Amino acid sequence: MSPPGVGCLALAAILLAPAVLHGADARPVLRTVAEVRGLTREAAELAYPVHIRGVITYSDPSHFLWFVQDSTGGIYIAARDPHLAAGDLVEVKGVSAPGNVGRIIMGSGEAGIGVKVLARGAPLPTPALVAPEDLMGNEFDAQWISVAGEVRSVRVENGRAFLKLQCGAELIRAVLPGFHSQDVSPTYLQGLQVTVNGVLGMQMSGDLTTKRTYLAVPSLREIIPTETAIASRFDLPVQSFSEFFGIRTEGSAASLRFI
Repeated sequence: MSPPGVGCLALAAILLAPAVLHGADARPVLRTVAEVRGLTREAAELAYPVHIRGVITYSDPSHFLWFVQDSTGGIYIAARDPHLAAGDLVEVKGVSAPGNVGRIIMGSGEAGIGVKVLARGAPLPTPALVAPEDLMGNEFDAQWISVAGEVRSVRVENGRAFLKLQCGAELIRAVLPGFHSQDVSPTYLQGLQVTVNGVLGMQMSGDLTTKRTYLAVPSLREIIPTETAIASRFDLPVQSFSEFFGIRTEGSAASLRFI
């Protein structure tokens, strides 16, 4: 089902494409993410010109991942600029492409996709609240969403932090960029109930038969422990200084005990 907001002009062009598309001039410019996402795979292969404005919701240049979202939805863009960051308000010029799961925006020819930064530090969109059972479908692919769950494990590898989230009956992986040392691993999140804001990504196997869902989270600011989880970490018995460090006095000598 096509997302709401697909323009009548774009839909008409899709239906009439075989008869009227004899050159680039016959193709309308798609100006919203929803128009691009609403293309059929066959229509997207015709490389419709795209000109949209939105906010970068996730940026990981080391793994060639950029997502942008406007008021109608989110989409992957094949950007090349390593300086793009989440919260950048950008203008994107490119062409449509089918993508493995949903439609994407790519560059045209050797020129590549055009991404112009209009402002830095723009607020991220309000995330769509998604139920755990809806995480495995294609409806929310590339969308800025919010899910609730428990952090089951945390590890750092190849410059990224990986969290396993138990969201209802679903176990989903969350990925955060910018972690280049195990020393800064956010292991304190393990065992906490959290709300996570991120972009729902989907990876396909080489033969396109297996799909793996993950949550692309731009920063730790988008992982919010619940009030109950925070309270549980501080709801510990009061200890004296000597008790905390395991110090006990025996005669005139003091020994230090590590627990």
